[in-house]
Amino acid sequence: MKDQNSTKTGLTSNEIMNQIMDDIEKIDIGRFDYHYIPLKSDFTKTMTASILQTSKRLNLRVVPEVEFEMPEIFRKTYKRKYGGIVDFIIINPNGKDIAIELDSSNKKASYGKLQVLSEKGYDTFWIVWNRNTSGKPYPSSYKNDHSAKNLELGFTNENVNILRHTFHPTPKN
Repeated sequence: MKDQNSTKTGLTSNEIMNQIMDDIEKIDIGRFDYHYIPLKSDFTKTMTASILQTSKRLNLRVVPEVEFEMPEIFRKTYKRKYGGIVDFIIINPNGKDIAIELDSSNKKASYGKLQVLSEKGYDTFWIVWNRNTSGKPYPSSYKNDHSAKNLELGFTNENVNILRHTFHPTPKN
């Protein structure tokens, strides 16, 4: 019997990203409460490890920190001398390759990079994450509809998929 976690034939980009995000939502960052909040880099490292582990489980090749050519207008707008770097490219043997950008804020330059990569034929996903430090509970699943917030921020390109995730402190028992 084949392992249920191995690559399924015909796995779409959205199905791959759903599995990646489901795994990110299961992350236990360690001690994280209202008195101690880990560094941003701890969250980024943990999410990076999760993306790499999920890709490996799905037998997908992932290439981190991929450099690509950016149009001159983009370089002028965002004051970049050279091309761009996207956080991950996942090679999808069943469809378009997937470009993933991972940020802790709504960076217009990241959004712009994904627009360019979308035009170059990639399925693009922007994982925007944050930490709930207020102590107030609120829905945070990537499955929730965040379209109103995205429109409000000016992110209207339908080819750039924006997935939002919030880490919450572990409640004290």
